[in-house]
Amino acid sequence: MGLFPVKLNDDFWKIRSSEALYILSSRIIVALVTLSLIKSNQLILSSYFLFVYFLSRTISGLALSHLFDQLDKKKILFVLNLIFIFLTIYYLYNISYGGPIYFFFIISIILGLIDALYSPVVNAYIPFIVSKHELDEAYRKTFLLQASLNVFGIGLGMAGYEVIGIINMTWTLCGLIVLSVCILYGVNNRGTRILQKREDNPSSALNSLRLFFRYRFEPYWALSSLLVNMILVPFSSLVIPYFVESVKHSSAIMIGIIEASAAIGAICASVFFQSYFEKIYGKVRTVIFSFLMIGLCLVGLSLFISHIIWCLLAFLIGVSVILNNVSIESSRSIAIPERHRVKIQTVHTAFIGLGNPFGFILFSMIIEKWNYSVVLLIGGFLICVVSLFLKYIPMFDDLLSKDKEEIDSIYDKNYGDL
Repeated sequence: MGLFPVKLNDDFWKIRSSEALYILSSRIIVALVTLSLIKSNQLILSSYFLFVYFLSRTISGLALSHLFDQLDKKKILFVLNLIFIFLTIYYLYNISYGGPIYFFFIISIILGLIDALYSPVVNAYIPFIVSKHELDEAYRKTFLLQASLNVFGIGLGMAGYEVIGIINMTWTLCGLIVLSVCILYGVNNRGTRILQKREDNPSSALNSLRLFFRYRFEPYWALSSLLVNMILVPFSSLVIPYFVESVKHSSAIMIGIIEASAAIGAICASVFFQSYFEKIYGKVRTVIFSFLMIGLCLVGLSLFISHIIWCLLAFLIGVSVILNNVSIESSRSIAIPERHRVKIQTVHTAFIGLGNPFGFILFSMIIEKWNYSVVLLIGGFLICVVSLFLKYIPMFDDLLSKDKEEIDSIYDKNYGDL
């Protein structure tokens, strides 16, 4: 399958482009803060910053998951972009005039809140602006853009820190967000149609969680994803910068090259490898293989210190992430009843992010006590173990083996509603 086999409408691409600029900006500011702290020999403080950021992101997502189906999504995105602009200006002021240390944590809390809302709100646009037969391809493009930009943004921020400096990179953030707002302004569909009857129950956030655990596949899959994310996210945001700066003593540009290798792997997987693997091996084997490959790559990274090998293995990790995400998420997006799609996806995103804060603290402690190789060896081994248990997740085979027509709203058929 090519990258663009289905022509989607202008509103879809405007929203995706606007989100792409936001993701780049968000990851760049995370990269700038993290790298500046690592360069100051404050690895523990950088891990605390990331801990608070991901904790804020998770809590905000869980608390607000029930709101996204009923609010004007275009207006929400405008507000989130404006908050991000003010946050960037606040960051610029503090790094220019030497602000107090707690300003890092203010940034992490607010940025976590914005990130918790942004992608779920953007994803909620999809059923409004594309037809049902385009939904699978729309989600495929969405997951490719989100996964590759999440990685590429970190690398771009760290390379930019080295090339043009932290002040100029922060001004660049402001420009990217202004451009994001301009693109968003041109979206015609405001996303205000209500997909379900409005819930007046004040415990609707709790109902979202109950529904999530009612769909048996969801909590088990989310737990597997949580364990992988708890290892991969600190690997990208903490271990790679630490390896380049403190182990190899190389330029921060090399951080960008390694991160970009993973992003290129994600793109290549979507354009070339995804359809091949699914056609030859099926979705079940593709997902299991992708988990196993990620684990083996991390073990390999623990054994070698060559930049070339790190770039190659990062490339393979990027390929594996997309093989996994597209195979699973394109099926989940159809299996989840449309009226609950935003709720379930938001709770899923928040749930799998629960491990990230603790991953950063745990990784930094292991690196301080032993070294980064121990982290990668343990993480790779755990992911390999997880790959062995995937087939035992309820509905795993059904969800990944049946045709789209058979799994359309299959959660409703199997489990009903609350």
